[in-house]
Parts: sequence; C-alpha cells; structure tokens
Amino acid sequence: MIEVIEERMNAFIAREIMFGKGAGLSRDTPLLEWGLINSLEMRALIAFIEREFSVHVPPEQVIAKNFASIAALARMTRGLLEASSGPTSAPTLAGVARR
Repeated sequence: MIEVIEERMNAFIAREIMFGKGAGLSRDTPLLEWGLINSLEMRALIAFIEREFSVHVPPEQVIAKNFASIAALARMTRGLLEASSGPTSAPTLAGVARR
C-alpha cells in the first residue's frame, strides 16, 4: 500500500506543485530542505491527502518531519489511514490500491 501512496504523492507534486517539472523526484527527495514546497504548497498537499485518501490531517501532524519527503508524506498518510480504519471503515485501506 505504501508504494501506491508514494506514487500518488509523486504524481501530485510533479503535476500540481512543480508544474510538470518533477520528473527527477524520488521518494527520498528532500522537499523542504531543497525548497521544493512552502507553506502554501503544504496546504495544497494536505487538501490532496484529505481528498484522495479520505482522511483528516490533524494540525499536530503538520510538522516538518511529515513533509520532508514523499516517503515521509506516505508514512504519515498510511498512519492516518490505519488510525481511521476500524471494523466499519476497513474498505478505506483496501480501496487505496484500487484507485
């Protein structure tokens, strides 16, 4: 599942934040350190995560460590998905791979 999340994050960042110039992004590219995303773009990423994965990103998760790379964003998103999946919402996890 983490690979699917990373692929979607990478595609979104390349298309919407880097305007198609993100072909060289890897899962470990330091997004904040290299200045590839700023606070407005972090907000766009939060909106994307909430819309794409049907989870809420609480304010306490909006920290540099979670936005440091595509891998970090994917880990945070997976954690939010796992936290939100209970007996009634288990299809959310399964649905990630199908989108």
